[in-house]
Amino acid sequence: MPDFRCCHPNVLPVLGFCAARQFHSFIYPYMANGSLQDRLQGQGSSDPLPWPQRVSICSGLLCAVEYLHGLEIIHSNVKR
Repeated sequence: MPDFRCCHPNVLPVLGFCAARQFHSFIYPYMANGSLQDRLQGQGSSDPLPWPQRVSICSGLLCAVEYLHGLEIIHSNVKR
């Protein structure tokens, strides 16, 4: 894996990569507040996010994808 570091506030850094025969995975920093999916659905102890905050998150995601495309980085999926 080439040594590449991207610096954008909406992109998590990749700490490592594992490429086994039938299983590939990236290693990211631990996110203590849970997943975005949990927050959107109001699972756990959090209430569902209000619409203005959801729109802000979508805007940040689009900025991050635009940044990655500008660096010609190919991404395979964007999780919800």
